[in-house]
Parts: sequence; structure tokens; C-alpha cells
Amino acid sequence: MVETMRTLLLSTCLALASAEDLRSRRIPDGLITFGMVGSLCLSTRLIDTVLGAFVGYTVFWLTRTITRRALGLGDVKLSMFVGSVIGPVDWWTAAMISAGTAGFVLLGAIALRAADRKTPLPFAPFLAVGGLTVWLGRGLAAVPCSVIPR
Repeated sequence: MVETMRTLLLSTCLALASAEDLRSRRIPDGLITFGMVGSLCLSTRLIDTVLGAFVGYTVFWLTRTITRRALGLGDVKLSMFVGSVIGPVDWWTAAMISAGTAGFVLLGAIALRAADRKTPLPFAPFLAVGGLTVWLGRGLAAVPCSVIPR
């Protein structure tokens, strides 16, 4: 029951953040606050929730600082929320999927001459793809090999 509620929380917050980021290039602080409070309330392992939030925030904040604000602060806070739900270990996988997906989309847009390498991309949709892929894919790793047809 708790896992279902955490899935609903993650998917709803990421969908709303993505839609708002695409529309206005902003992610509302109220949405992040709601997600963080929900994540803490639904936490099954508080240490994973806190460490996931810390890793998600710190790595994206450092990336934002090093790249001279290529990431918005809303993306940093959304990454903190994703980390609080999926945990610090899975956060790294989600971040790599997010960055890879964004890079692939940008390269496609450049190839179609719809963008150049300085074109800003709203990052929340890519963080949603990475976070949800990792979260929903966790159950697939638990399938025993004998169940998979050869």
C-alpha cells in the first residue's frame, strides 16, 4: 500500500512539474514542498529518504554552479525530491538516464536544425523519465531468471 502511494506521489509530482516546466520554465516551490513532505511521511527507510534528498540536491547544485546556471534551481529541488523517493543509489541511475535522454533529444533537435547547443531545454521532463524509469523498473530486477522464457 505504501509503495503504491509513493508511486502515485512520484508520478503525480513529476507530471505536474514537467507540465509547468514546459509551459513556463518554472517549477513551483509549493509542488516540491508537497512532494518532500509526502516523501518523508511515506518513507519506509528514513536514512534512504534523507540521503537521497541530500545526494539529489548536492550533485545538481554543484552541476548548476559549475555550469554557470545551466540547470535552474527548480531542477535542483526537483532532483532532491526524486532522490528522497528513490534513494541515493537509484538516484545516480536516474540522473544518468535523464542526462542521456536530454542529450539525445538535443542532438536530434540540432540535427533537424530546430535548436543549437545553447538552446535551453526544460529539464523536468527528462528528470521525470529517469526517475520513473528507475522507480518502476525496480520490480523488474526482482524477476527470477527461470521465469523469463528462453
